[in-house]
Amino acid sequence: EEVEYQIGKLLVELSNSQDDEIGDGTTGVVVLAGALLEEAEKLLDNGIHPIRASRGYEKAVDFAVAHLAAIVGEVK
Repeated sequence: EEVEYQIGKLLVELSNSQDDEIGDGTTGVVVLAGALLEEAEKLLDNGIHPIRASRGYEKAVDFAVAHLAAIVGEVK
């Protein structure tokens, strides 16, 4: 039960942060975070160590940020 509370609290914080920074998109942030959590749960259920799953997400973030930076460069 404590884990669910922590996840809920994290989702609220993400939503508030999005609203403070951008003023919109809070639903999208919660939906994306929920989808990532569902996929993380599948990884854990398949025996992937939590640290390994976390590192995979970190690599995905690095890849996405680099790709977005390349797209922004092209648009300018």
